[in-house]
Amino acid sequence: MFERFNQQKRHWMTGLVIKFIADKHDPGRLSLESCWQDVNHCLVCLPEAGIDVLIAETIFFRLKERFENAVITTLVLPDIIASPPDIGVNIVKIKQDHFSFFGLPTRKLRQMIQNLKVDIAVDLSPEYNPLTAYCCCISGARMRVAFSSEAGATVFNYQISPDSKKFGIARYRALANYIG
Repeated sequence: MFERFNQQKRHWMTGLVIKFIADKHDPGRLSLESCWQDVNHCLVCLPEAGIDVLIAETIFFRLKERFENAVITTLVLPDIIASPPDIGVNIVKIKQDHFSFFGLPTRKLRQMIQNLKVDIAVDLSPEYNPLTAYCCCISGARMRVAFSSEAGATVFNYQISPDSKKFGIARYRALANYIG
């Protein structure tokens, strides 16, 4: 129960902060064609609830196909056991000590993410998650992709809105089709 309280505290505090920093990290107008062509580093944020291995493979294989020479880094939030498929993906595991008492990411975590020099950040959370949105935002990525949500409009410049009848793997297949 205490763990769930901490998670809610992190989400609430991060949600407040992200409203203030989203404008600072706004890439402005982009040419979609040039963004898709000049990709050297992709950041993929796994959702807090974890993700099915098949779903993850679909996304990672599509990224590998689309951006052959790009480095793919996966951000794994605390307490997630699932990991991406073993296809040469870098894994950055975030620990509990990467958050302050108020649940905000520490300077160490922010610098670690900013030092990745990301071109595309993909949030695999099925629902808007302020923590993964924050990580995508501070990454400095020109393209930030996530599933469509009203709250995510300030952070993500490309939101995928699959058919409302699609759930689970079908939603992620729609995202994979969008990628490439």
